[in-house]
Amino acid sequence: MRGHRVELLYIYSESVRHVHADAIDALNALSGIHQRLTTRLIDLDSGETDFVRRDQDAQATMHPTGRKYGKKFAELFRLLDNIHLKPLLRRWLDSKGWWLPLREFRRRLNIWGLVRFSTLHIALRVPPLVINYRAHLSVFHAFLKQGRYDAILVPEDVVGDVWPLLIKAGHKEGIPTIVFPYTLANQEEAFQSLRGELAYQSKYNRLAANFFPRWRKKADGADMVRLPASHILAHEWLRITPPDPWMMNSGYANVICVDSPSSRDYFVRGGIPADKLLAVGSVSQDSLYRQLRDKQEGLKELRRELGLNDVKPLLLISGCPNQLAGSVPYCQFSSIEEIADHVGRAVSVLRDSYHLVVRPHPNFPIFGELLKPWMVVSTMIPTAHLVPLSDLFIAFASATIRWAIACGVPTINYDVFHYGYGDFEMAKGVRTVADAEDFICALQQMEPGCEKYREAKECTEADATYWGMLDGRCAERIEEVIASTCDKSWRTFPVGR
Repeated sequence: MRGHRVELLYIYSESVRHVHADAIDALNALSGIHQRLTTRLIDLDSGETDFVRRDQDAQATMHPTGRKYGKKFAELFRLLDNIHLKPLLRRWLDSKGWWLPLREFRRRLNIWGLVRFSTLHIALRVPPLVINYRAHLSVFHAFLKQGRYDAILVPEDVVGDVWPLLIKAGHKEGIPTIVFPYTLANQEEAFQSLRGELAYQSKYNRLAANFFPRWRKKADGADMVRLPASHILAHEWLRITPPDPWMMNSGYANVICVDSPSSRDYFVRGGIPADKLLAVGSVSQDSLYRQLRDKQEGLKELRRELGLNDVKPLLLISGCPNQLAGSVPYCQFSSIEEIADHVGRAVSVLRDSYHLVVRPHPNFPIFGELLKPWMVVSTMIPTAHLVPLSDLFIAFASATIRWAIACGVPTINYDVFHYGYGDFEMAKGVRTVADAEDFICALQQMEPGCEKYREAKECTEADATYWGMLDGRCAERIEEVIASTCDKSWRTFPVGR
């Protein structure tokens, strides 16, 4: 809307297109809304790129890399990746009567774990994975050459076969990359989220753990690597390993635009150089600013839309994702249904004082349905629209808490999965609890107008400017950063080690 031509690129693999169905539907909804906005899909399996159109008959396709056998190669790679070599070898050796003698021989030799059967498995996987990474890099090179782009804007820069390769391809073509982080995440978050995954344990990745120590992390009795060994070797081979693989956005993007001074300090504490970070705000914060400025009118419209009859304050619950589907450090509950039941019971004591509204997490929308028995109204209105209208915010270790602080809204951070990140420990208006009873106690102290609530409100308002930049000029500052980054002589780009 500010006169720039924007191409929105969605990167995915056709082989798992069903996983991306919702995103592709959203792209279809975006296509055609403005003549300066183009939406595209790029299939990394084949290198084919589709323009997204409302009218599917208007679809156009090109082959930027000419990878004639791209999909067949991808299928072969997935087949190799899914072969579990050790049990196959063990069954064969057992049939020959060789398994026990070889196991004893390996125990006696035991030199750095090099004789593990998993080492042979990794050796078989590395060549096709390196080829796959190089193929993705060639797709990005060809794509960027055709587009005559001025800048690449990305939501994150983390290890894997997408962002480091896209940034490297951009540098090769003389195109700078600017990161606009959508969340806060440091080394601890990656470590905690992966510690229960077998594929990331150092004992199954001994070669990579020993030869590339920056990919390894040991803490609290866990010994892990950031990616499986074959991916680590692919990163090292292509020289795309970031200075700290465990830290989000520590790679080779040119500039990182964060939403507040607090986010800038957060990433600096995580090891990212301060001179790469610019606090500019975010487009979401411009929305927060407008909603906060017109709060009374917004509340009237919201009550009308949700069928809320009274004029009580708004208690907003940020939806809880179902992290129990994977591994979490600890949880007092055995299912997400039990969590929802506990949250519903706890907030119900404030039903006479607040309107109770939940905005479910995009990855788990049925959380709203689970809270309905407790008279909690569910809505999919964007969180950035709802937070400025609320008077009390409940979140589950969510980065959206920074929006609440910026708007001066007292917050209860319920760390129900016991991640213990500490992202908001410096925010005096945020009360972090992990125990179920502590959560109930914290809610009971948040009656509107009570002393505890007034104290939390004053502390949050005092922190607001540190956690947000609500002046309505964030889009202008972002525009200025993009322009200045493109104007600089970015001919000497940072590259891998």
